[in-house]
Amino acid sequence: MYDLCRLVTKRYKIEIKSYGLFEEIICTINSIAQIFTQDAMDILANFINKNIETENSDQILLYLKILTSIICLFHQINYQDFPEFFEDNLYSWMNILKASLDFNLPQSFLSDKNIFKTFLKLKTKTMRSLNMYCYNYYEDFKDYHDSFIESVWNLLLIIKNDDIYYKLTKELLEYYKVLFNNDRINIQNLNLNEISQHIIQNLIIPNMKLTSKELDDFEDNPVNYLKVELEEVDMESSKF
Repeated sequence: MYDLCRLVTKRYKIEIKSYGLFEEIICTINSIAQIFTQDAMDILANFINKNIETENSDQILLYLKILTSIICLFHQINYQDFPEFFEDNLYSWMNILKASLDFNLPQSFLSDKNIFKTFLKLKTKTMRSLNMYCYNYYEDFKDYHDSFIESVWNLLLIIKNDDIYYKLTKELLEYYKVLFNNDRINIQNLNLNEISQHIIQNLIIPNMKLTSKELDDFEDNPVNYLKVELEEVDMESSKF
């Protein structure tokens, strides 16, 4: 169900603002928002409060996929404006986002490639939603922001120089970019020197190096490689 809802609401991010669009968003919220909010809380409670090691891999993967779809729905529905439902349920949703960033899985599950990829995708989509709130709705969100500082830092520490981490890395860097460039955001509780050193030494410098795939691409067709890198460097390049 949630995959279908994601496909329907995906266009909310790209359509021009209009009365008809906002009416449809409100209709969508009235139809499913309460349901997916409760489902997200239930899944996270299962991850956090129960003995997750008793679950099988298929069930864990299903939970992760559903929660990821719900976070995507949250992002798409909140993209154009800050709906009243989420204003009224801001406390619950900030707990959902924080729990999605904080919870971990036993290594026995993370060694499964599909689970690990979905686990990182969930963290990435959650960071994207956090960035949206920091950038667009900070005045409403500011009382909750301090609780996310340690969560984001802990994620930053697990990043490795590997293709699978690129999208999460991009969202983490976007978070600090928003913080450092937004005068409205209180950054007194941030250790700016430690954060800067970590980002430079463990993210920027390693990602300036060519991967083995990029070296192969360059050797096969250097002109085309340079063209692609120059075209993509603004958004999706692995080079930061």
